[in-house]
Amino acid sequence: MESERLRIRARLAAGQLELPILPDVVAGVLRAASDPDTDARKLAELVRTDAAIAAHVLRVANSSYFSRGTPVVSLQHAVSRLGIKTLRDILLIVTCDQKLFRSATRGPEVRLELRMSLATAAFAQEIARVCRRNVEGSFLAGLLHHVGRPVLYAELAAFEAKGAHHEDAVTALTDELHAEVGAEMLTLWQLPRELSLAVRFHHCPEDAKDAKGAASIVAVASDVARATLRHAGELEVSALATHPLLSSFDLHPDDMAPVLARRADIASSLQGGS
Repeated sequence: MESERLRIRARLAAGQLELPILPDVVAGVLRAASDPDTDARKLAELVRTDAAIAAHVLRVANSSYFSRGTPVVSLQHAVSRLGIKTLRDILLIVTCDQKLFRSATRGPEVRLELRMSLATAAFAQEIARVCRRNVEGSFLAGLLHHVGRPVLYAELAAFEAKGAHHEDAVTALTDELHAEVGAEMLTLWQLPRELSLAVRFHHCPEDAKDAKGAASIVAVASDVARATLRHAGELEVSALATHPLLSSFDLHPDDMAPVLARRADIASSLQGGS
């Protein structure tokens, strides 16, 4: 196990670990999101280059949540209706679903990780809204905080194949290293530094320095998501209102009430998902 840990860390430091890149359309939209001159026409042209993603964007824009009773018939109309931030989030969710959270060796486990990440993103957004932090950034950090896990499962597939003892070692190594790998992926994708730090330190927010608040929001949101999807008892849920990390982003126990009240809605939205 120690030799595998050293091998992975060495490959990560040398830039040799095989990290997934974002599809061109997603990378393009992420770049466009920071360009004040970007308009719906330019974004529609980007999205149009990937037929599968374009079809998904049209479906979302025509969903009951966004439709407003008027059907969307063009990509430009869809992009105008959704807005660039929502479009960006949709594309990253689709990428997580179709590209990133896949595993030849641990498929069901990785799909459960995707559900957990979607729930964490939703709760991080709710927490950030209550404490008036960066709502969009918190959503993305929650969505991507475990994105390093499938990479490690792929990297360690040969080691895991050696037997049950090695399977346990892979789980332990993935628990230990996924935050480092995930942060490196966000850096590769040129996402904001605070997002990368929030992912890197979501298990130890006190080490995140100027991103301590962002990392703490992800950590709390992850705990709420875990309790929600595992149907924790009311005693465990009520304890989340006094989570020790709340002070890291100036939240009080009473402030957690609206966040915890969203548990049923968020769990319901994930039913039947991948």
